[in-house]
Amino acid sequence: MENQNNIRVIFTDKAHSALDDIIKKFDLTESIEEDIKRTKEGKLSKIVIINHLSKDFALEKIPEKDLTAFLQKDLEASPQIAIDIAKEIINQIVPLLEKIPEEKLNKITTADEIARKEMITQTKSEPIEPMGEKIKSKSVLPPKKIKKLIMPEEIDKSMSQVKQTMGPDNYREPIE
Repeated sequence: MENQNNIRVIFTDKAHSALDDIIKKFDLTESIEEDIKRTKEGKLSKIVIINHLSKDFALEKIPEKDLTAFLQKDLEASPQIAIDIAKEIINQIVPLLEKIPEEKLNKITTADEIARKEMITQTKSEPIEPMGEKIKSKSVLPPKKIKKLIMPEEIDKSMSQVKQTMGPDNYREPIE
């Protein structure tokens, strides 16, 4: 196994949506006032606590029983709720986290590249159907005729011709 210090854990989009689901399920949403109060007391927001504990558990820095204890203490929750949240983190969030070695992370410059790599791995896992099979299996309408594009010069010419043939504007009042 690689050295855990050289690995970073990144939340994927699916992991973020799972985190949001857990926050809603256990009613851990905080108002702005509660968030400010927790910050003044030197505490982290509940979302950040779950985020950090999920990453630490994925990196095997903390065992399951400590995860439950930390959740109970930091979220100020009952033991049963902490156990339920820990189960949700283990079953819902941790499998969706992406572990990236530090060397590769330094090579990746933007989050867009991470998302692109995630999309490529997702599309590789889906079977690709040959194009001919798709066309045969679905009713395909014949393509519509493509209209000719009109260039700006042609528009100017046609507008000047229309103005010449129309004459004065009947809807405007004459200026005296």
